[in-house]
Amino acid sequence: MRRHRGEPRPRHATGQGLVEFAISALLFFTFIFGIIEMGWLLYTHHQVTAAAREGARYASVHGTMSQGLKDPAAIQAYTLDPAVVKQAMLEKVTLTEPAALTVTIARPDGDLQPQHRVTVRVTYPYRPLIGWILPTPALTLRAESTMIVHY
Repeated sequence: MRRHRGEPRPRHATGQGLVEFAISALLFFTFIFGIIEMGWLLYTHHQVTAAAREGARYASVHGTMSQGLKDPAAIQAYTLDPAVVKQAMLEKVTLTEPAALTVTIARPDGDLQPQHRVTVRVTYPYRPLIGWILPTPALTLRAESTMIVHY
C-alpha cells in the first residue's frame, strides 16, 4: 500500500525506525567497545611482557662481576633487590597502576656469576575498561623472561 504526501502513517508503523535504530546501535556499540577492550588488553599484555624482558636485561648486566665481588661466600649471597629491578622496569614501560606490578627474581643456576641464568617473573592485575560501568573481576597477566648474566 502506497502512502501519499499528507496522509497520516498507519498506526502500526510509527516507531519502526526508532526500534530498528535501537537494535542496530546496540550491536554496533557493543562491537566497537569490544574492539577497544581487546586493544587495551593486548597493549597491557605487551607492556607486562616488555617489563619482564627489561627486568631480565637489567638483572643480566648487574651480576656479581659488576659488583666486583671476589669472595665465594659473597658471590653466593649476592642477590638483586626486586624493588631496584622494578624501578628499572618502570622507567621503560607504561602501566596504569605501576604499584600493582609484582616482580620475582630467580637464579636457576644458584648465583649471578657470568654465563649463569637469571629469570624475572612479573604479574600484573588487568582491570577491564568496562569495569567502570559493570562490576568485572580483574585478570592476572603474567610474563617471564630468562637471560644469561654477562657481568
